[in-house]
Amino acid sequence: MVRGFAGIYYARTPLLLLASPMNNFRVPPGNLSVALPFPAPEGSPHRTPYDQMKLIGIDLNRRSLDNLPTLAPDQITAIAEALGIENNPFAGAQLTMVDVDFKNPMARQFGGGLQHEIRPGWSLGADVLVVDTTRLERNRDLNVPLPTVRPDDPAARPFFGLRSGTRRPVPGLDSVTVRESSDDNERSAGGTSYENGYDLFSEYGPSLLDRRHQFHAHGVVLLPGKVDLSTGMSILSSAPFDARMGADSSQDRGGADRPYRAPGVPFTRNAFRNKPTADLNLRVQKRLPLGETRQAVLSLEFFNLLNLDNVTLNQGFSTVANYCASSRDLTCGLSGQPTNPNFAQTRSQDGRYLTGNIPGPPFQVQIGLRLQF
Repeated sequence: MVRGFAGIYYARTPLLLLASPMNNFRVPPGNLSVALPFPAPEGSPHRTPYDQMKLIGIDLNRRSLDNLPTLAPDQITAIAEALGIENNPFAGAQLTMVDVDFKNPMARQFGGGLQHEIRPGWSLGADVLVVDTTRLERNRDLNVPLPTVRPDDPAARPFFGLRSGTRRPVPGLDSVTVRESSDDNERSAGGTSYENGYDLFSEYGPSLLDRRHQFHAHGVVLLPGKVDLSTGMSILSSAPFDARMGADSSQDRGGADRPYRAPGVPFTRNAFRNKPTADLNLRVQKRLPLGETRQAVLSLEFFNLLNLDNVTLNQGFSTVANYCASSRDLTCGLSGQPTNPNFAQTRSQDGRYLTGNIPGPPFQVQIGLRLQF
């Protein structure tokens, strides 16, 4: 038997991605935060929360701790106007918006299969499936200055300096996040994960779900005495794994940056591989007739029959995700070898499991009894 298929499929955008942008554009904004004191103009003496609240008649010295004020949006605006910054009453606010060209994800799929009966009751089959998905969601911070390269940085890493006093292009706001359909954000609803928002070349790598090789097998054997055996086996090759610096070395206030394998050349996204996994399950059941139309089924199921550990690396566990022993090492990656002995390892140097990784399910046994009628 020969079969084939092809199609174009559109996925829905989770409402979680739209909740924050839709919540911002109302009065009062539902997802914007404001912190006092506001940055006061040059020469202004009103630089503390006490001074700025007193501008609108709120004297904290006359309030007890159980009666502190809760400022309404119009009071926030009044403080900003009294300071002379009336054009930006939400100074320092973080905004999240949706790109005007945002589209739902689209997948092009095609594949086929062969199945052949080699003898009565026995057949072999093979299938192939190709999926190309585009227009996946990415968060991009637009309020980031153009980077520079520090002369003392051997990696020639783009440096944004947002943690060292460099002002944002729109200095009255913090991050301005736009959700666009340009790449895979790895199912993260917030924050940015790219190395450099002005150059996304190093982001085009395999996703964390990528499995280059998969082997699945299952079988059912009907034995005499109304005893049935069924088994399932899965062997999966390693999923991708991303190397980290362990710190915001570029100071773009995004995620932890990657090492550089040469000056100006960062590691590509998910350039390394996690650990492979394997699983074998077995089910034994005995059918007990109870008259002409009913029967009881006694089952015994074994999960992870070989009790394999299947420990995989935890991307959020800095002990194994950091490529270098020190997050301040600006030469990290240039030598071509990790200086962190635990990088991409499941066990420490003394042979013990690193407890921050992800263990697989243990060997389990389940006993069941079903009545069929």
